Order: sequence, then structure tokens, then C-alpha cells
Amino acid sequence: MGKPFTATSIAFGIAPRINAAGRFGSPSTAVELLLCEDPEEAGHLAQELERRNTARKAEEQRILEQIAAQVTEAPELLTRRVLVFAGENWHHGVIGIAASRLEEQFGKPIILITIEGDTARGSMRSFGAFSAFRCLNACREYLSRYGGHPGAGGFSLPAKQVDAFQSAVEAYAASEFPEMPDLAIEADLLLLPQQITMENMMSLSALAPFGEGNPIPVFALCHAVLREVVPLAKGAHTKLRITYGPMALELLLFRVRPEAFPMKPGTVCDFLVNAEISTFQGKPQLSLIIKDYRRSGLKQAKYFAAKQTYEKFCRRESLSAAYCRAITPSRQELIQIYQRIPESALSLDTLFGGLQNLPEMNYCKMRIAVDIFSELHLVQQNRWTEQVTRVSVQGKADLQASKLLQGLQKKGADVS
Repeated sequence: MGKPFTATSIAFGIAPRINAAGRFGSPSTAVELLLCEDPEEAGHLAQELERRNTARKAEEQRILEQIAAQVTEAPELLTRRVLVFAGENWHHGVIGIAASRLEEQFGKPIILITIEGDTARGSMRSFGAFSAFRCLNACREYLSRYGGHPGAGGFSLPAKQVDAFQSAVEAYAASEFPEMPDLAIEADLLLLPQQITMENMMSLSALAPFGEGNPIPVFALCHAVLREVVPLAKGAHTKLRITYGPMALELLLFRVRPEAFPMKPGTVCDFLVNAEISTFQGKPQLSLIIKDYRRSGLKQAKYFAAKQTYEKFCRRESLSAAYCRAITPSRQELIQIYQRIPESALSLDTLFGGLQNLPEMNYCKMRIAVDIFSELHLVQQNRWTEQVTRVSVQGKADLQASKLLQGLQKKGADVS
């Protein structure tokens, strides 16, 4: 009560509840609330919208949990250029929201399909040069109808065509995009410590309202030192305490649990943030919301190139002998990587960050090393959260017994 409306408070507070009215009932409920002049009646209508929004969030979580189970059963699903998942009786009004969550999580175009008897409906999210509409148009022979734009699309098709459609999507992506675009966020300005003042941040309101076509400014904070990782909202979100030059700052990271954050206190990091002004006890309060982060000094282009090479390897695409040699871990490298894996869950990005002192290390080689350990039952991988855990074993393992390692060594030795 008494708080000013902002584009953010509307986008994340009011709009989802209005949106839920149409997804789980009739949009007329939201219209009635907006037009209502009776406070008591408005309260009842607002409670109904809250109930529907809660149902929407529960359905979204149910869909994501079923997809996570599919990934556990078939981890290779995550190496496809476009991630396509299908399930029975997923709410068709929620699959688009769930697709957006997955796009953010995995940095790939996403298609979710709900199968309802003999028919199926789908929603797609994409970014960059990979147009959702062009993809659907290229695969239209399997669709009953479709529409959309570069960033999103919707379609329907016979349930019996789902598998063929999925294969057609992957074939289109492979043909038109040998190198898939990376999901990127660009900074508008490198924000220096002395520029982080309430006056400067409040002046951004002159650019509001923010939204489609006028995105909220993104600022870069470079070479900040992580001091503490703190849980928020019973561990659903995370607060990071950092030192940025002479300043002590707190950054908010939503929908990431503290144990899933891949960096430890003492790490020098770069952050991309939005600056937002809220009111607390009648006084303005600055919030810095994390949009992305990385370890300072990370050679980002090489990191993403190695990540794509790993996925090509997993898809069994042709790689030259030179490539195979570059991604084959030596015995000494395998030992060094294994020694850095604890008996508690560790994110793969954290593991990679700890290997930067190894001169010939790259992300693809590290992932292959972890796959070798998995094959030999030395570690467990959670593909959904991209974490690895060492398993207690008796005796020594013969690394050379790995079929994966043998195959790579053979391909690397091929000079034909």
C-alpha cells in the first residue's frame, strides 16, 4: 500500500496475475477487478486472481519437473541444437512460460509440446538469428497450423507427427545453423564504483517506462570480489555480497538457489545488472538485480566455442583428428580434474574455473573428462543442474578402460 507503480512492479507483480486470469479461467475476472469501485468486491476478485496465479506456478513447476525427469532418463536430449520436449496434458496456457524459463536456463531455442489425445499443441521460444517463425515454417508439413515471430511461435499438429516434427526441427537447425547462436546479454555501460549513487540511479526514471522496445539499462560491474553468498526467501533466491572497488554492495539473483551458484567467496567476478529503485519505510532503496555473471578473465569466446564442440561430439558429428587431440584429456589432466571434484555437488562451471591454471585445458576437454569418470562410475552427474559429485570407490580405477577415452585416442591418432 502506498508504494508507487513501476514498470518492474507491474511486470512481475500485477501482470502475471492478470495473465493468469485468462490461462486458468476467464480474462473477464481481471477486467472486472480493474473496473471495480467496491473495495470489498475488489478484494475478493484479487484473491481469485492470486489463486489462479498460484495454480499457474504449480503447473509450471509440474511441467519443469517432468522435463527434468526426461533429461535424467536421456541426458543426450540437452545436446540438441533446439531442445524439444513433449508431455501429456501439460496446460497449453503455461507451456510458453515454461519454455521461456528453459531458454534462460539452457541458452537454447526451446519447443514444448502438450499432447492431448490425438492432437498436440506447442509453443516455441528463440533468440538471435534463429527465428522461431522460420523454423516452424520450414517444418510446416507436419503442422496443422502455426504462427509467430522471430522470438516466439505457437502451433498445433497431430499427436502422431510429434516425433517426425522433432526430427525435422533438428535437421533444419543442423542445415541452416552449423554454429547455433549464443544467448547473449549486452551491457549498455561499464558502471564504475563512484557512479553508483542514489541520484544517478534515480535519474534513470527519465527513460521509463521500460519494456519491449525500451529495455531497462544493463550495467557491467567488472572485477568485483565475491564476499558472501546468502539465501533469500527460504533458499529460493540468492543475495551476493561483493566488494566493488571501495564499495560494499549487495546483488540480488532470482530463481537461483545459493547452493547452485557456481562461484565461491574470494572469486573475482564480472556481473551484468539492472538497477532498480524501491521504497522501504518511506525511503528510496537501490536494488541491483543480476542478469548474468562470469568469473573475471574468462575467455568467453573460447568457452562458448568449446561448449559447442562438446555438443557436436555428443551428437557424434564429424570432428577432425586435430580437434579430437585437442579435446582428449591426458592421464595427468584426468587425475588433476578428478582431484578437484568433491563428494558434495559441484557445478561444472565452478570445476572449470578451478582448472584455469592448466595450460591446455578447455571446457570441452573438461566435460569429456567428467563423462569418462561417469562411465567408470567414479562420479555422478546431474545433467539438469549441471553438477557433478565424486562417488566413494574401493581401490584404483583403470582410466584406460574407458571406451570413450579409447575412441577419442583412436580418432586423434587418425592421420588419414
